[in-house]
Amino acid sequence: MTMKEEGKKRSHLVSSIREAAVTNREAASQSMALFTFKGDGGTHAMLVDFPRAASLLQKELTRTGKSYAIGGRDSPRGGSDAENVMWDITAAVQEAIEPAVVGYIKFSRIPSAGSVAGADRKDAFMIHLASAESGYGPLMYDLALSLAYPNYIMADRQSVSPGAFAVWQYYLQNRSADVARVPLEGVRTGKTDMPESRPSKAAKEAWELSLLNMQIRDTKEDMKGPIHWEPEEIRRLQKDLAVLLKKKERQEKRMETLLQGDPLAWKFKIKRPLGTARLSANAQKLVEGLIAVAVQVFQPKNTYEVNVLRQAVKNVLNLRDSLLNIGDDFFQKKYKP
Repeated sequence: MTMKEEGKKRSHLVSSIREAAVTNREAASQSMALFTFKGDGGTHAMLVDFPRAASLLQKELTRTGKSYAIGGRDSPRGGSDAENVMWDITAAVQEAIEPAVVGYIKFSRIPSAGSVAGADRKDAFMIHLASAESGYGPLMYDLALSLAYPNYIMADRQSVSPGAFAVWQYYLQNRSADVARVPLEGVRTGKTDMPESRPSKAAKEAWELSLLNMQIRDTKEDMKGPIHWEPEEIRRLQKDLAVLLKKKERQEKRMETLLQGDPLAWKFKIKRPLGTARLSANAQKLVEGLIAVAVQVFQPKNTYEVNVLRQAVKNVLNLRDSLLNIGDDFFQKKYKP
């Protein structure tokens, strides 16, 4: 793909984001449920379509329900292993939840031993995984910004997909009113890497600037000795140094112009965090709603059987490992490098 074609593709993606982005309020009114949890070295946010999950679970349990017998020692039905059945129902719940996920994002603190300079790393998190259905990408990033507040977030330093780049570009070009931005100074000095998966003109200029800095340093060291230079040689070194400093000045100006338009050279902070109370409340409603679906399908005869169903649903939506698996599966299916 040529640079011109790449530019057109980015422009189209940014335009699509502007036209189709789902707002926080719209998501809450559509009964989207927000689950946030920590684990695997970071903070995670997952958005689930409540109505879709309930419909899918009803179909799944209706299809397979006849093979399940809740039973157990405290149940009049008896004769079956309640714990095994509970995990069978848990599997059915997970099968229903996975297709109902509309967005997932993971971010974490930036390690000190890495590719980000100390000043850039201060008060900042890094996005590691992000996937969403059409229209939900910007909302997932806004949720990450809100959860990270008052800290900044920046793009991953290794891999940034075209869709993720479009979201960062949208922040840089269209969100200055509600999202603060600070340039990554380490990019300009070569101490903070640009993402490896998206080579850019700015990254090339930064590399050339680092080479110039090395040449300037070496020339200055040569001028100090220990060799005793003749006056003619001193003048030559001074002239060489002046040329290098002039080149550096031009290089810095070119790079600065390029970096101004490259969102991967910035970190961002939302000025007013999103209110997530309704989305989080929807998550609890989702848990209770799925329990109600299971009760409707199985029609338990006593409290014991009701508790088995409740635990089966909570095994998926209240356990970190289950949510991590669902989020990872969603990311693997949606991610396009």
